[in-house]
Amino acid sequence: MEKEEYFKHSDGWVFWCLNNGKLNVKYLYCMIMSGDYVNHAIFNLDEINDGMSRLESEGYLEIINNKVKLTQKAKAFKKEHHVRFELCIPQMLRYCHIFEKMQLEKDPVYKRYFTQDEYDTAVRKYCKY
Repeated sequence: MEKEEYFKHSDGWVFWCLNNGKLNVKYLYCMIMSGDYVNHAIFNLDEINDGMSRLESEGYLEIINNKVKLTQKAKAFKKEHHVRFELCIPQMLRYCHIFEKMQLEKDPVYKRYFTQDEYDTAVRKYCKY
């Protein structure tokens, strides 16, 4: 990498919402729901796709047979940064602050995990408008 790049603040929010599961609209819906629950805001599509791309490139998640899997590195991060009795919102904010100070070690490979149509479907289902 020529210039120093760092995770984005929103990558901590994305990381907080990730779970093991099948990469589909239902998974996207759950991410949107979790993200709104903890941050009272709805991810935009770029935050999800770009955040997941950086997290995958840096080894925090992997996609195997169209399934999202948190890696040992992700589990170790959660264990290392565990604060007993911490509520979810302070935890998510802390993850955001930690990630935005972390320099990327590899050039991110940006992927499109979800399409605009999948995103629109998940948001419509979640917002019911």
